[in-house]
Amino acid sequence: MKKILKAAAVMAAFLTVTAAAFAQNPQGKQENSWREKMMAEKIGFLTSAMELTSDEAQAFWPVYNRLEEQKEQQMRASRNAYRALSAALKEGKSDDEIAEILAQYTSAQLASADLEATCISEYGKVLPAQKIAKLIVGEEKFRRMQFQRFQGQGQSPGQMRGGERGPRPADRPQQK
Repeated sequence: MKKILKAAAVMAAFLTVTAAAFAQNPQGKQENSWREKMMAEKIGFLTSAMELTSDEAQAFWPVYNRLEEQKEQQMRASRNAYRALSAALKEGKSDDEIAEILAQYTSAQLASADLEATCISEYGKVLPAQKIAKLIVGEEKFRRMQFQRFQGQGQSPGQMRGGERGPRPADRPQQK
């Protein structure tokens, strides 16, 4: 019975995301398609990793989606602050100008940390602590899985044809 409820929760989450994706993007633009597929995969992965019941999933996903949107906005602000800092260095700005931009960057970083604490508090209103911990671990596992997947795409210098990776630099014989 538990497996059926779990499967139903995963399917409901997947269908909700898919329906929302098509409603927001009826033309099926390719750049959004990748993001939507990844988000649907993430929801399925996290639902399973957290072992959410259908009631928990119903309460959790709206909160998660709202907070993820805020995280995305905050990440954009941090990225913009970093770019401004990098540009100021390249342009040879004065110490006073760089100090002001550095303060903006620091503020953006602190706001990101505050938002993370807010997220955990908000999740605590709808989930027990153990499932919040599973969420944090699951998100990191999913991020690493995606990173490894993207590393496997395209030809990087250490990559061979067919996606096989060559020996790592430490494993390669030393040339004399």
